Amino acid sequence: MKKNVFIFLGVILCLFTMVYAQEEEKASEGWIGDVSLGIALARGNSNTTNISLSFSAEKPLSKNLEWANRGSYLLGRTANTKNAEILEITSTAKWTHFEDFFPQIKITALQDKFKNYNYRIVPHLGIGYRIIQSDKAEFSLMSGISGVFTKFEDTGEKDYFTGPMMGNEFVWKISPTAEIVQNFELFSDFSGLNNYFAQLEMSVSAAIANGWALKISMIDKYENLPIGEEIAKNDIIFLTNLSWKF
Repeated sequence: MKKNVFIFLGVILCLFTMVYAQEEEKASEGWIGDVSLGIALARGNSNTTNISLSFSAEKPLSKNLEWANRGSYLLGRTANTKNAEILEITSTAKWTHFEDFFPQIKITALQDKFKNYNYRIVPHLGIGYRIIQSDKAEFSLMSGISGVFTKFEDTGEKDYFTGPMMGNEFVWKISPTAEIVQNFELFSDFSGLNNYFAQLEMSVSAAIANGWALKISMIDKYENLPIGEEIAKNDIIFLTNLSWKF
């Protein structure tokens, strides 16, 4: 298990180093992205607290190499009992040398103990194809191969599989101050395609003033074969956050 993890991560690191070494012209642009915060409190007949934090940050490392990062944290409590805690971080290196195709290397780390994941790490090698690209909209399809490394919370056991990945990205700038963003990813196992999980995320953001925006998101996580008793296959999260763009 450990040997497979290091081999897969080593291949990704080597490929990233080779691509970066080929890019001699460095880009001068800085980081762009946003930081979001959402809090929901209920007191009286119910006593609930929900807090969500998220960020995104991207930067061109060179003329044709982009580096994008995103993360989110969700905490939910009812009275003094924690009923949700999810931490997820994703980092992506995208090579934009070609007009329509873009090879990419991505790694995602997830912790969701209520889904029985002490951790789940998903390194991915893939390629995307831009079907639509304009000033107002962009739509791309992605595919590739991923490794899925999981440690379960209840038993401490570890699991690993490799399989295909497919998905899409969509961005629509409704106006100069508002946009819709949609991402979808589906991962499965070569040895058993019924062992798959998927995530759909949609968000709408509208600028308020001075870099601040209101952001409404829906995240749907689906696991076809959840591990653990009484764990539902589907989790849907709705978030309303105040976002600051930089």
